[in-house]
Amino acid sequence: MLEDNFNFELENLKRDFEIENINLTTNDIGLLKRYANDEITFNELVDIVKNSNL
Repeated sequence: MLEDNFNFELENLKRDFEIENINLTTNDIGLLKRYANDEITFNELVDIVKNSNL
C-alpha cells in the first residue's frame, strides 16, 4: 500500500516538475524513495541535493 501511495505521489510530482521543465532522474526518484521510507531526513535530502552536480 505504501508503495502504491508513493508511486501516485511520485507521478504527481513528475507532472509538477515537467510543467517547470524539470525532469526527474532515476537518482532523484531513489532519493525521494529513501526519504519516503524514513531512511534519510529532510535535512539530509537537502544536503545531498545541494552537494550534487546540478
